[in-house]
Amino acid sequence: NLVSSTLAFAFYLAVNLPAIGHARALRTLLWSGILSILVASTAFALGYKSGSGALGLPASSSAVFSAHLLVVFCVALAHALVSREWRYALLAMLVAVAILGAFTRITIAAVFVAAAAMLFIRLRGLAKVIAPLFAMLLLLVLFFSVDLFKERMFTHRAASVSFGLMMEKPEFVLDSVAGSGRFSAWSFALEQLFLPSPLLGSGLGAAQALFY
Repeated sequence: NLVSSTLAFAFYLAVNLPAIGHARALRTLLWSGILSILVASTAFALGYKSGSGALGLPASSSAVFSAHLLVVFCVALAHALVSREWRYALLAMLVAVAILGAFTRITIAAVFVAAAAMLFIRLRGLAKVIAPLFAMLLLLVLFFSVDLFKERMFTHRAASVSFGLMMEKPEFVLDSVAGSGRFSAWSFALEQLFLPSPLLGSGLGAAQALFY
C-alpha cells in the first residue's frame, strides 16, 4: 500500500522509457518529489496536517507521501554519489528533511539505512566504513536523544528509555517500541497463516479473509 502510487508511476516511466529516454525519466521522478514537497509544504502552511501533525499530501497519508519521497531520496543520493553533482546531493538532503517532517518511523529509518548501504557500496578506503557507521549512529541519536522522535517511537515509555538502557536491557527497549497494534496483528498472522504451512503458505487472499 505504501508504494502503490510510486510503483504505478515507475511502471508508467518504464513503459514509456523508449520514448522519453533515461535522462528525462530520471528528471520526471526527481521533479515528482520536488512538486510533492511543494504541495505538502503549502498545505501545511495553510493548516493541513497529516496524521500526528505531520507533513503530507491532502487526501493522502504521511506514510504514502514519505514512501514516495524515499524512492526519490535513493535516486537523488545515488546520482549524487555517481555524478558528484552537488545539486543532487542538496536534493537528497531536502527530501530527507521532508521525510523527517512526514514523521513516519519506517521511512525515517529507511532513509538512514539506505544512505548507509549506498555509502558503503560507493565509497572507498576508510570512508567506506566510517560514513555508513555515522549514518546509523545518527539514526540512533535521532530516536534516542531527540524528544519528538523518541516519543513517537516509544510513546508512554519514552521517559524510561535511553541508549544506555538499550545496551543493558535490549529486550525491554524492543518491547517498548510502539507498534500501534501491528505487532499483535503480525504475530496472529504468523501463527494462523505461516506456521501451519511454512513451505507452501496459506494461498492468495488468506490474509484478506483472516482480517477482513
